[in-house]
Amino acid sequence: MSKYTGPIEVANGGTVPASASTNAVKGVLVHSCNHVATVHNFKGPKKKHLMYLNCPHCGNVQPKGDAGQLEIKSQMHPTLEALYAAESASIDTTEKEEPETDSQPLETNESAVSSEINTHVLDTIEQPEQTEPEAVTKVIESLPEQPKVEQVAKPQDKKVQPLKVVACAILGGIFGGLLGTA
Repeated sequence: MSKYTGPIEVANGGTVPASASTNAVKGVLVHSCNHVATVHNFKGPKKKHLMYLNCPHCGNVQPKGDAGQLEIKSQMHPTLEALYAAESASIDTTEKEEPETDSQPLETNESAVSSEINTHVLDTIEQPEQTEPEAVTKVIESLPEQPKVEQVAKPQDKKVQPLKVVACAILGGIFGGLLGTA
């Protein structure tokens, strides 16, 4: 069962994902695992100025130092709608930044290059010598036989002697009592 039920509407309009954290959601951002994480502030006087992430995939992530806090602030958006708008805007700008090229690719004589490479490769590969079936048979016959597996020792069935068990239990109780009182 997932801890995250779905988006929740916020007072200033828009929605944020439901979070397992009891602290209020301050915003959302795309975590490094490519899941939408919620941003929260710690409770308490010592850490209330620090933020942490609650990612549905990674769990709670608490960045260290000022650099981590600045990274959260720079990537945080107040709602899911603002995050999606920012993500689509960044996709649109990266598509516009890519240069359009109408130039033709360099023409090469691919067949000549590949045949030259193949010829060079074939010349450098040594061909294995053909072996005759008789040579293979001789090698197999010269191999030592596999040793037979034999059981080294058989387990012995020992009978439990009740008199010895009772005597050991009584002696153990006496010595344990003496050590406990000492």
